[in-house]
Amino acid sequence: MLSRSFFSGNVALFFKIKREEKSEDYLKVMCSSVFYQSAHQKANEEELDFLKKSQRELTDIQEELKNQIFDEEKNIEKLKKKETELKKELKEKIKQLEQEQEKSTRLSEKVDKLEAELKKVQDDEVWKTAEMQQKIDTLTSKLKDQAEKAAGYETSISEYVSRLSTAEDDIETWKNKVRSREKQLFTYKAERETLLSDKESDRKKISELKEALDKALGVEKAYKEYLSAFGTKKEFYPQKNRELEETLEAQKNIETAAEAVSKRYANTDWKIPLCPEDMDDFDEYFSYNLENIGFDMNEDGSSDFVDYLEKNFFCGIPLLIKRGLGINLANCLANTIYGVPIAAYLLYSEGAGIQKIREFLANTPDRVVCIDGFIGNCNELELIPALEQYRNKIIILTYMYDKTLSFIPHEILSSVHFISADVFSSVLRIRDITEDPSEVKEISSAYKSNAGADSRSQKIFCEIACECGLGMDTAYVMADMIEDENYLNEMLMFTLLPYVSKVLGKNPYNSSKRLQRYAGEAGRCLKKDILMRWFG
Repeated sequence: MLSRSFFSGNVALFFKIKREEKSEDYLKVMCSSVFYQSAHQKANEEELDFLKKSQRELTDIQEELKNQIFDEEKNIEKLKKKETELKKELKEKIKQLEQEQEKSTRLSEKVDKLEAELKKVQDDEVWKTAEMQQKIDTLTSKLKDQAEKAAGYETSISEYVSRLSTAEDDIETWKNKVRSREKQLFTYKAERETLLSDKESDRKKISELKEALDKALGVEKAYKEYLSAFGTKKEFYPQKNRELEETLEAQKNIETAAEAVSKRYANTDWKIPLCPEDMDDFDEYFSYNLENIGFDMNEDGSSDFVDYLEKNFFCGIPLLIKRGLGINLANCLANTIYGVPIAAYLLYSEGAGIQKIREFLANTPDRVVCIDGFIGNCNELELIPALEQYRNKIIILTYMYDKTLSFIPHEILSSVHFISADVFSSVLRIRDITEDPSEVKEISSAYKSNAGADSRSQKIFCEIACECGLGMDTAYVMADMIEDENYLNEMLMFTLLPYVSKVLGKNPYNSSKRLQRYAGEAGRCLKKDILMRWFG
């Protein structure tokens, strides 16, 4: 214990305190022993401290190794999970690669087909290029002709400018003519009533004369038989001779009367349509009348609308137009062609039938007639044949609402020209015409073959019409009027697409893929912007 106590360095003091007397030898031995034990004890403690320190370090290292082992086990688990996911992804990739390989095979087959089609198209393009070159040459020659015409127009313009300089002097003259024309209009109406009554009396007279002629011919025949039977000469029968002369005179009178009546009504051709002799004059006067009722010639599609109207007015086919616009157009036509600002007008009334229309058309000498409200109120199967007897007249059928036409079979479009222009709101209400009246000379217009028409444009129209719900027969009849691509665009703008959207209640672009290809964003149609804005 002394080696660990305070007295390890002074053993003698320890024994003095304990009051024990020890010999010096004992104290020396004890001091040596204590010193040795103390030194050995200190060395053991130092060694023990070193071992403890080493043990702590080993414990720390062991703990760190345990943590590392734990982390490695976690990493191994993560790697195993990742390996599982990678295997799963690998299977999916393999499956996708197989699918891609199948697609690649199909695409390869499709590419082969497309290459074959491309070769065929290239062969067709060679032929089309030659055809296009021929068309270009034709158009070039036409362009030269147009340039020559333009030079002529410039000369005409200079003449018109010179005429315009003297126009102010003619204004007062025209005003006087207008006043006299109004007086003539009232006189004309009175004369028309007189002519109608004369016509009826002439018919009765013709009937009586025909009866007299039949009787006279019977007498003549009996007389000839009598002469043949008895071989009697003319001078022995003066009375019979006088009767024969009277019969011949009556026959001449009948023929003269029939010829006079025939001449009176010779101007009425019930079958052949009429058209202006000079379309440029008609176009000019008709445009003045349209502007007079508020039509804006600078609005989008306005020039196409006027051009489309002028192509359809003189075909001898009735026009089917909404009421306000139809009446305005009828009045403009009447004022343009024969100087009367109000066209002949027949309004539907309860109980009115086809016979009333026949009587109206037979009795009115007017070139332009407006039949209002009969569509939807009478039998179209009887109406259309009745109207076709008066192809020399411009007949405008009007209706009030678009929905009215939804109850009528769309086959009616093969017998009438449906025209809609709701986009031009300025002419939808009935307006009075104050434009100066004009007269346009007209000539007979027989049917012209449409053999040189653009068959491609006709085919496009038929495909669009059939996809929108019209029958093939109706589509082909309508397409027969199409002469070129410009006419196709006008018919889409003012006939087919308005009918599909307003009457059938469909969106034309949703109904027809052919319309999307032709007049969609990527289409080649020159009027696609207007068509998409109006009907898209």
